Amino acid sequence: MLLDSFRDDSLPSGTHSVLFLSIFMVVLLVAAGVFLFTVIKSLLAWTSHPYPEPGIHHCSCRLVGKRVQVGTPNDPRIGTTYYATFQFIDGSRQEFWIDKSLFLRLREGDQGTLLFKGSLCKQFLIRRTFIA
Repeated sequence: MLLDSFRDDSLPSGTHSVLFLSIFMVVLLVAAGVFLFTVIKSLLAWTSHPYPEPGIHHCSCRLVGKRVQVGTPNDPRIGTTYYATFQFIDGSRQEFWIDKSLFLRLREGDQGTLLFKGSLCKQFLIRRTFIA
């Protein structure tokens, strides 16, 4: 028969199942090790200080404006930049660069905590109040 030519009789009987089981166990142990490493690394990152980057400031503020700049002053074909202007408790205002996903989520009048470094908005934690 055609399949008989592919039989490997060079190994003793039962060796195939032991070999398969050994390889299966090695693969299983490697997968379990990678999983445990990932879980432990994630837990350590989650329990570490929430603002590890130096120079990040946070304060309460309100979003008072948003704008988009298409292109750059030197070359109008390059990129889109998103900006948001926040008003702080003392009444002062400052404009920050923000990423597109945050720009799309924000609405004028949103209040919350702004995390920023220089003129770059790292995160804005929105505090929305709902009236039932």
